[in-house]
This record gives sequence, C-alpha cells and structure tokens, in this order.
Amino acid sequence: MKVFISQPMKDKTFDEIEIERNSMIHVIGCVYPNEEIEVIDSLFSDEDVERLGGDETVGALWFLGEAIKAMDKADIVIMGFNWQHARGCKIEHEIAIDYDKKVLPYWTIERQYREMMEADKKKKESCEGCECDSEKSENSPCNHDKEA
Repeated sequence: MKVFISQPMKDKTFDEIEIERNSMIHVIGCVYPNEEIEVIDSLFSDEDVERLGGDETVGALWFLGEAIKAMDKADIVIMGFNWQHARGCKIEHEIAIDYDKKVLPYWTIERQYREMMEADKKKKESCEGCECDSEKSENSPCNHDKEA
C-alpha cells in the first residue's frame, strides 16, 4: 500500500516534521501489519530541492506542486493532525477527494492503534498467572477465563 502523508509544516523545523512523520509511519505500520507500507516521500530536504530542479528561491507553492505530483502514486492519503488549518493540506485534501484517492484522517488510525494497545494490555493483564502462553504466542488463545 502506497501512503501519502499530508501534514502541516508551517512554523516547524525539518527535524520536527520528520519526527512527527516517523511517529505516524510507525503507527500506520502497527495498524496495518499485514500490508507492505510504502510511504511516498513528500518531505523535501535541501538536497531534494536541488535534485528536483529547484533552488534556494523556491517557495511554498513549489513544494506544494511537488507534493501533489508525488500524491499521484498513492493508494491512500492520510491527513495529519490539524490539516484543516493548513492551506497546503486543505488543497491536498481537495485534490485527493476530487481524484478519487482513499482519504483517512490520521486521528482515526491513531485511535485504532490506541485501541489495539489497550486490548493487548488487557489481554496481558488478564493472562497473568495462567498457562495460556500469551507472552510466547500472540495467536495463542487464552482459555483461563473459560474454565470457570
């Protein structure tokens, strides 16, 4: 699955954007463990700008144009937190919808991730002391609560 991440970048450093993006990628991978996730690169470093034919004078529209070109390859577009307040993200969202891309707000994926983590935590807590081997195998069914 090819994933395009649209995230607000204004007033953030490259490192801040990259950290946020990497966290999102980790969560996406956890929620879709059976999918081969390929994140489409739309975070452009100075080297990328030069490689793509830009120079130090390029502005926000140049970056938006390159991101839109990259989005063309996406199977799914994930909208980062607060995308509704970022001009570029709003444009990317509109284009994704108009061109029939599957669009998901990141908060829905993060909610799934939290629910998965909570369920896993509860399973481990409920299996403490039983012989279900939940620590050894995630697929191992726990039978201790059926014994009552």
